[in-house]
Amino acid sequence: MKVNFPRLFAKSLPKDFSRLPKEIQSAHFLPGHTAAVYRSAEIILNRLLPIILRQLDLGDEWAKLLLKTTLMGCYIHDWGKANQHFLGLMATESVHFKINEAAWLQSIRAKLPTNERKQVDQIIRHEILSGILVLQVPEFRQWLESCEDVDLLVAVWGAIGHHLKVDPTEKFVKTKGCGNAPLYVFCQQKATSKPDLKPVRNDFRALLKIGTGSQLKLPSKLPNVKKLSWTQEELKAAVEAVTDECEAMAKTVGRRGDRQRFIAAVKATVIAADIAGSAVPQIANQWQWLRQVLEQVLSREDLQQVIDSRLNQKQPRGFQKSVAASKTRITLVKAGCGTGKTIAAYLWGLNWAIDRKLFVLYPTTGTAPQGFLDYGTLTAAETALMHSRSNIDLEVYQALINDNKDHIENESRLQSFKTWIAKLIVGTVDSVLGLMQNNRKPIYAWIAIAQGAFVFDEVHAYDDKLFSALLRFIQTFKGAPILLMSASFTQEQLAKISATVAELGEEMTVIEGPKDLEDLPRYQFQVVATPPDAMLGVVAALAANQKVLWVNNSVKSCVDTYNFAVNELVKHPNLDFSPLVYHDRYRYKDRIDRHSQVMSAFSQQTKGVLAVTNQICEMSLDLSADLLITPFAIFAALIQRLGRLNRQVEFDVAGNLVLASGRICQAIF
Repeated sequence: MKVNFPRLFAKSLPKDFSRLPKEIQSAHFLPGHTAAVYRSAEIILNRLLPIILRQLDLGDEWAKLLLKTTLMGCYIHDWGKANQHFLGLMATESVHFKINEAAWLQSIRAKLPTNERKQVDQIIRHEILSGILVLQVPEFRQWLESCEDVDLLVAVWGAIGHHLKVDPTEKFVKTKGCGNAPLYVFCQQKATSKPDLKPVRNDFRALLKIGTGSQLKLPSKLPNVKKLSWTQEELKAAVEAVTDECEAMAKTVGRRGDRQRFIAAVKATVIAADIAGSAVPQIANQWQWLRQVLEQVLSREDLQQVIDSRLNQKQPRGFQKSVAASKTRITLVKAGCGTGKTIAAYLWGLNWAIDRKLFVLYPTTGTAPQGFLDYGTLTAAETALMHSRSNIDLEVYQALINDNKDHIENESRLQSFKTWIAKLIVGTVDSVLGLMQNNRKPIYAWIAIAQGAFVFDEVHAYDDKLFSALLRFIQTFKGAPILLMSASFTQEQLAKISATVAELGEEMTVIEGPKDLEDLPRYQFQVVATPPDAMLGVVAALAANQKVLWVNNSVKSCVDTYNFAVNELVKHPNLDFSPLVYHDRYRYKDRIDRHSQVMSAFSQQTKGVLAVTNQICEMSLDLSADLLITPFAIFAALIQRLGRLNRQVEFDVAGNLVLASGRICQAIF
């Protein structure tokens, strides 16, 4: 049953809609939202087109095709919203109408299919319908195909994927609960004498005209479509036809890496423009703001401040200078913990990350979701670069939340948008390598990744899936500077990285850690039979106000060990020490608090510390213990744990490198 609507909604209307400025009101309707997304794409590509081409190693011959295909994808991405199911859903979710048009909403629910939550059910997602209108309606397809330098099928691919919800394992046309009535699509644009249809036709006409007065330069004579309603069977047939076209295109792409990268760039940039277009209408000086966001890249002064704060008036070591001086796009550093790899990475950035964003990426630890980081301590200079435009965050975040009711997608958008406005991004490796698996957050962070230089630290800890994604990233981002670091690369990892670089026809600089530091004797091993046997060393260390790190191979053993040790130490009431337990099953907020407590306890000198942890210490604790207790584990894990034992060094009066503690420390197994 056909239902008439006052306008073509792009989103639901808020309670205070009638009091909003006109430009914000306009963005709630299909022509206004499309215009904002299209304009955002123009601004993004005006700034980033040559950068994207460089990052993906696409030649200048791809420039016009990438530009206009992306603009076309933005232009058509929401055409499918002009259907009565989507419009009915937006109307019934609009607080504005709930207050002012309750009777009208009730009539909509009576005429359209609804689910158990009394929401209007959609027989087909709007982005799928966009693809059908473009490819399966001859009047539209012929009109759009007249646009030069556009790959229309790739534009449709980008439009269909702009919400990342297209699941090929699910039916694209929903039949259960949607009734048998045809789906009406308001895609006529010719004038009508019927007053109830005039506004929506004006809206669709305005939508079409966006393409005639822009870089697309579509014919001024707009297409007049006769087919306005679609049965379930017609939609199924249309979906099958569109799918067949897309699959045929995928087969022709094959192993053509340049075309694969082009298609992926179109889709990611359409998504970025949609995110920006959803936010900018609610921001003062919106287009100037977007241009400023796109210019948030590192200057030499920015990085030098970070380096100076890290060096604390010391000079860089020879090893760090060698990393900084690397001349190849891909550099691999094999260096142990405590050798100064972080400073080396920032020095490398002086040569490779200026006018870019710098990503410093660590493996995700544990099973709980992670936010940006709990890796080490950041200086004020680093924090400032990570939040370089925090004054506008709240306004933008609220705009993004208002645009979408999907809480998972909102969280992904908000986390990823932080990378747009930051110059330095310190986080988990999945926030970038997830791009190779089509994950939400890295795709939403495309604007930042396209401008990035990348430091991948602790590579030894990557599982097979993550390491494969790293290799594909190296192959795909053939113009991105990449620094790979670890104390314990496996031989298999080194072989695969070398083979990948060789296949690209490139060379890779390999830098070993400083021998004088790595060969300095720091610890000796002691093997005990049971945990009680280790307590003698723990008591002695705490009595001397020393720091004890007791590592375990699981969360359960971590908790059990902590309880055992605390109960044993009750027998020594004169000990003044801080007992702490830290593992990766805490909630993120609590984990951050625990991390801070451990780091703070190890930095003070007045009393002993016992920190009982699991494997989370291997990458997230930048500290130096006086006694290490650990069960046996895989070789790479033991290297990381031993890297937290007696790691502080200094130069004596003769200029020799010596241990700051002045002694050899114990590692108990």
